[in-house]
Amino acid sequence: MFAVDANGNQSGPSNVDSAVALDLDPSTPTGLEAVPGANEGEIDVVWNPNPEPDLDHYLLERDIDAGFPAPFEVGVSVPSFTDTGLTPGETYYYRVRAVDDNGNESGRSTPDSAIATDLPPAAPTGERELGTGLRPLPSGAAYRSGLRPGLRPVRLDADILPGLGTCPG
Repeated sequence: MFAVDANGNQSGPSNVDSAVALDLDPSTPTGLEAVPGANEGEIDVVWNPNPEPDLDHYLLERDIDAGFPAPFEVGVSVPSFTDTGLTPGETYYYRVRAVDDNGNESGRSTPDSAIATDLPPAAPTGERELGTGLRPLPSGAAYRSGLRPGLRPVRLDADILPGLGTCPG
């Protein structure tokens, strides 16, 4: 490199030097959000994508303790993950960090938690006679429950009780 003054005079060459670009850690992921998933025992986790061009993947951590004493870790290439096979109704905690092409890791995100989806049982299908094994009482006998004598089991179906459905058979 040379220096040139206003009159066009040029200096001798400068000393040769070199520089190496710094390989900085990726920024800490932001916007982590965990929500119950669509299916039994699932949690959906999303976060904002990191802007670094040399980003390689994310490391998502999960634990049942907010202090993360023994987290399970999974590597993912996109800023979202559906965690499956969880215990329905259990609370799980998540945090994430970014990793670049050279293995540099970001700090851990702010954690979030969600309760694994616990779906209600499926609605009954088919028909089944309710009161199986019950017989009408003999004439003059009384039910201990205080019901009128002579009652007998009946078959319930949508024609008799519209809107209630039927019991599995």
